[in-house]
Amino acid sequence: MTKSWPSTSLAASTGLTASAKCDDGGPVLRVRVGRHLDVALGLLQERGERESAAIAAQKTAVRKPRVFTAEQGEVSGSAKLLAASAGARTSYEWEYSADGGKTWVTAPVTIQASTTVPGLTPGSTVQFRYRPVTKAGEGNWSQTVSLVVK
Repeated sequence: MTKSWPSTSLAASTGLTASAKCDDGGPVLRVRVGRHLDVALGLLQERGERESAAIAAQKTAVRKPRVFTAEQGEVSGSAKLLAASAGARTSYEWEYSADGGKTWVTAPVTIQASTTVPGLTPGSTVQFRYRPVTKAGEGNWSQTVSLVVK
């Protein structure tokens, strides 16, 4: 006989979830840490007695990471920037430089991992960078990517 309880969100910002079930092998607690690691804790029972504790970890499939890219915008003199999402409740600060990184111009902050930067000079090479901002603070600036604006 198997009894299961649905997965419960421990805290939306931590990415931890837990579920529990009870079957002929005894009670099992399964904890998911982020998207990449499942940990199952259980007590194995044989003839009604607790024999031993079992711990199993299973790595789940990992998505191919999206890297920071700069593409031509939909109109001349613009660039579309795409970054990997840093998770819920994250904002993104964007900067660009037309002088090889000596000075940086701030683009509007977004709550999405993408933005479009208008008003760039066609034919110029522009460097871009971004950083995520969460309740824990500002992240590090990304590596720069360059684009020859059309």
